[in-house]
Formats: sequence, C-alpha cells, structure tokens
Amino acid sequence: NNIKIKTNNGVINYKEATLLSLDCSKAEKFLEWRSTLDFNETIDYTTKWYSEYFKNKKSIKNFSLSQIKNYCELAKKRKLKWINHY
Repeated sequence: NNIKIKTNNGVINYKEATLLSLDCSKAEKFLEWRSTLDFNETIDYTTKWYSEYFKNKKSIKNFSLSQIKNYCELAKKRKLKWINHY
C-alpha cells in the first residue's frame, strides 16, 4: 500500500473537543453492550475499507456490505446480545 498521509504540525483548536467525551459505561451498564471489535480489529477494518475505497470507489458499496456481514457474523460468534435483534 502506498497511501501517504499529510499532517498539519500546527495546533488546531476544535471547539467541540471540549464538549465531546466518549464513555461507554452507560451503554455497558444499562444495555449490556460491549464492543464487537478490539482496537487492532477496528484499525484493520478501517484501513481495509479506505484501501478498497481508494483502489476502486465503484465497488465500495459491495465491499462495505461484505464488511458489515463479517462484522455481524463475528458478533454472533462472540455471542453479543445486540445481534439477536437483527
């Protein structure tokens, strides 16, 4: 993969950054939710999606649907409760 990422070394202050906070504790407590993917799996899914997108944008819908199917199968295999609703 020859994907290059440009970064801005300057400081950017996003106003919403002080308002946003990711916290799954309520979902875990009240919905018995837990993440389907661990960090490395999430990075793998994401990089594969972007790689496919930049290689062939016309096939991205089918690729996305395939990833969703695989994601749901993984949730079933890991016996996550939310998948029983689909």
